[in-house]
Amino acid sequence: MHITFVDTQSNITSNVLNLKAIDSTQKKIILFAESLVKRSHKVTIVNNNSHNEQNNGILWKNYKNTDSFSADILIFLQNPKILYKKNFLAKKKILWMTSNYPTYSYKELLITLIKQRCSIIYDNHSLIDDLPHNFRLVPKYFLGNAVDKRFYEITPQNFTKSNALVTSHPLRGLDWLIDVWSKFIHNKLPWAELHIYSELLSREGLSDNIKINNLKLRLYALKNFGIFIIKPISLKFFLKELPKYRVHLNPSIDNNTSVLTLLESQAAGIPIVSRASDIIYNSIFDNETGYITNDAEKFSTKAVALLSDKTLFNRISRNSKLNTNIKTWQEISSNFERHFT
Repeated sequence: MHITFVDTQSNITSNVLNLKAIDSTQKKIILFAESLVKRSHKVTIVNNNSHNEQNNGILWKNYKNTDSFSADILIFLQNPKILYKKNFLAKKKILWMTSNYPTYSYKELLITLIKQRCSIIYDNHSLIDDLPHNFRLVPKYFLGNAVDKRFYEITPQNFTKSNALVTSHPLRGLDWLIDVWSKFIHNKLPWAELHIYSELLSREGLSDNIKINNLKLRLYALKNFGIFIIKPISLKFFLKELPKYRVHLNPSIDNNTSVLTLLESQAAGIPIVSRASDIIYNSIFDNETGYITNDAEKFSTKAVALLSDKTLFNRISRNSKLNTNIKTWQEISSNFERHFT
């Protein structure tokens, strides 16, 4: 079966996975496509890559230089307008929803999906919950989230330091977390370190975003509180760094936040301490694989416990690796295959 993905937002190939940090959506496309190739499907990914090439069994093609597409299954990411811009010949057309649409576009989106006889796949229930009721006319399929199998192979290391990491977007609760860390956690564990993986905050100079600049200034003022900004790294190197952490902190309360890095930590045996949202309750198990709370004092207490209590860490870490909300890409592609073929 020939499956074609169309992504007009990216310009990568699968080679980039181990060369630099990429966002969760791009990572999902690559890993999903590679898992389909392993199940003997022919897979093409059309994006803004500069030239056509074969890589890891996937044919990568340039969108602008391709006038027509022919496939058994066409999966297009987020942008239904492309269906009117190119000649698509496909037995099945699928919109992969990765984020919300503005409300003014709902009518046009619904008309396009019905006219083109498209289904929707998604990996975040809130995306579907936010759609108007008349979208019930469009078939939907929950794809789910999965992690690279190499995360399952990670064993947390013996720790000489108490380190926590955070990977959420800096404008989704990081200011709240900085307060909690500086006022509570640092006072109890002055030797502990908070590592913030952020492309925006690691860039030199001023940002166009005032809120990002204010965060940078605030973090500079707290430079003696064990807080470090780290430029995101490629999957290859992140796999080596992740075992050094004892807790993954998530300050976001946004249901549209990607949970992929949280699930990767869970698969590696790293407990989560998170603020509450619908999506986080569908990702980790409170009091089993981590803790969920919006209370700053309780959040800090749980984080401190995991950073300092080896027995507690080992118990939650073992539970994390058994998190049934985490799937492999082999499972995802197998279920997808059964549903759409």
